[in-house]
Amino acid sequence: MGSEREHTGRGFERAPSGVTVATLDRAALRARTRELVDVYLDAYRGLERYAYSGRRRVALYVRWLWRGDPEGFLVAFAGDRAVGFAGCHRSWESGEHGIEAELHELVVVRDRHRQGVGSLLLRAVVASARARGARAIGLAVASGNARAQRFYERHGFRAEGTRGDWLRMRLDLGDERS
Repeated sequence: MGSEREHTGRGFERAPSGVTVATLDRAALRARTRELVDVYLDAYRGLERYAYSGRRRVALYVRWLWRGDPEGFLVAFAGDRAVGFAGCHRSWESGEHGIEAELHELVVVRDRHRQGVGSLLLRAVVASARARGARAIGLAVASGNARAQRFYERHGFRAEGTRGDWLRMRLDLGDERS
């Protein structure tokens, strides 16, 4: 199996639940793609309207997230089990704001919800983007996913408007709340 670099030594932290966050090299991504597809499909249960469908499409999406920015593709592990992941591209054309980081995905398996895993991943994403010079992070969250919207608001993201079924949110990285 490939290398999984734990990020706890560079501004990232260990959750009280013993979860760690790591990046994956290409070999580790290949070895864990099936598991990451399972994480994604589990996290989107009940929200299928907003998700990619089919294992093959989800696998392609996971690989696209990693290829776009391997340092921004972070996986949460409980022991050796992947329990969540986030994909954030450091350089993304956001339209009105120019180039900034874009959080494309943050998912946590349902049996680990409300245990701090999502917050740990988001803090790791913010720290990684900030360390690599990003001034802001944008994201799109499903307009029908009020729980996720509240989660991002608690971490300092602010709504900027809607596009179809999506609410655009943004975090200025000068804001230290996240």
